[in-house]
Amino acid sequence: MISLFMDTHSKDLNIGLVNDNILLDEVKIKDLETHSNLFLLKVKEILKKHNLTPNEVDKIIVINGPGSFTGIRIAVTCAKVFAWGLKKRIVTISSLKSYALSTNFKDFVIPVIDARRGYVYASIYDNNFNEILEEKYMLLSELLDIVNNLNGEKKFVGLCNINDIDVVKPDLDILSIVNYCECLPDMNCHLVNPNYLKKTEAEEKNVKAS
Repeated sequence: MISLFMDTHSKDLNIGLVNDNILLDEVKIKDLETHSNLFLLKVKEILKKHNLTPNEVDKIIVINGPGSFTGIRIAVTCAKVFAWGLKKRIVTISSLKSYALSTNFKDFVIPVIDARRGYVYASIYDNNFNEILEEKYMLLSELLDIVNNLNGEKKFVGLCNINDIDVVKPDLDILSIVNYCECLPDMNCHLVNPNYLKKTEAEEKNVKAS
């Protein structure tokens, strides 16, 4: 089974091609200002490189957030159109869970993304990838209080600077992510949406105005 992995939730662009638990190829481009000019081109290139047509892809796996509001929409929209137009299976996975699956750790892993103004997107997983803290938009200080009460080795991974704490920048392990997603149920492509974990600034302003 051929799976196509798509991700544009941060400044990095990640695309992967997996066939029956074997990583055929991956594209990783760091620190892009925009994904829109490159994303579909790179998808086309990786398929062509392996002599595959879009119709030969069996399943699409896409990161649907949290992260950059604009970035998330690029991969999610492309994945939905791909799945709908070619009647392909589709599964979503969060960026935070993807960080955890890409990290070696002993007891607890804390995926975290800077959400500005003292807030973060965060979660906590144990070494069986069970949620100790469900994914939340929360104050960084609140997260640190929870982490400090955990007994065991704790590892932070993500896109966030935290004073006096080493936060490992994630390098997505595409094969691990795709293999994990094999056990997840397929979704109706029309129900695949970005997972922002918070309202957009425009939505927040509308709420305040009302």
